[in-house]
Amino acid sequence: MCVYSCIPEDEVLTEDFTLKLEFSTDTVNFDTLITDIPSITKRFKIYNPHKNAINISSIQLENSDSPYQISINGEQSDSYNDITILGSDSLLILVKSEIASKNSSTSFTIADAVNVKYHSYQDRIVLLTVGTDAKFLNSSVVCDEIWDAGSPYFINELILVDSLCTLTINAGARILMGNDAAIYVKGTLIINGTAESPVTIQNARLDKSLENVPGQWDAIYFLQGSKNNKIDHAHIKNGNIGLRIGSPDENEDFDLIVSNTKIQNMALAGILAFSSDVYGYNLLINNCKNYLIGNFAGGNYKYQHCTLSNFPTDFFRQDPSVQFSDILFLDNNTSIKAPLKVVIQNS
Repeated sequence: MCVYSCIPEDEVLTEDFTLKLEFSTDTVNFDTLITDIPSITKRFKIYNPHKNAINISSIQLENSDSPYQISINGEQSDSYNDITILGSDSLLILVKSEIASKNSSTSFTIADAVNVKYHSYQDRIVLLTVGTDAKFLNSSVVCDEIWDAGSPYFINELILVDSLCTLTINAGARILMGNDAAIYVKGTLIINGTAESPVTIQNARLDKSLENVPGQWDAIYFLQGSKNNKIDHAHIKNGNIGLRIGSPDENEDFDLIVSNTKIQNMALAGILAFSSDVYGYNLLINNCKNYLIGNFAGGNYKYQHCTLSNFPTDFFRQDPSVQFSDILFLDNNTSIKAPLKVVIQNS
């Protein structure tokens, strides 16, 4: 007769209640999250390093109104009971977070824990998230607004600075761009950053794994008729195009002046302009897949004291990083051609 001896050793529940489980971490940290936006999924493991199985009486979130969610074996719940980990096996626990708005102008911390009870033990895995409220904009027309430091501005789709209107963004302001989000400027954009408090325009997901990843939002577009644009002390990163200018006119006055600014990690170009008038000085433009600077179909361009560097580690490229041309060939076998004036100094 075969009863106990026929059960594999790793399935036999241990009778040694002094044995302890091990954990892959004691804390699950989420990077800064925007309120009301779900986090990425993080994970931790519970290990049973012993030869026999151990029964866990309960796994549950500590707080009943927790902003965290845990999942085990494809099932999401606040509490699980009677889970057995076989000998020399492990259990994967998935954790997500979604923080409700607190109408706060400063960042705040949300904490909870996953309690794991077995035998006479209770282990505690701490869950920590830094949250921040944001001012959400969805397909909005902006006219004569001033954006200041404090809660970041979250552009979920696009905004348009209308003709005869100005958007002023002051030092320390943070602009977070959702997937495919863009800023269109028919009027005037003024960015007044400082060396100590630059204006940041970047991807909305703030996870460390996405810190330097191109292509997470679209571009800042300066449309025909836009003029008197000034960008000073800004950090623009992780989009498709940093600044895309298409504002041809009859004069050589600079329609966009960019100074003391970093444009980094762009899937297409840092500064892409067509038949336009652009002045840039003290710029750092780097890690752009096609062009650091691409100025086509003529125009008036001046670049002073600029560092243009393209040594990406996350993609391969063969084309020139900086291109100027008085002509642009279109898909319909036609072209646009205009006089080209380029000045590059101490760069």
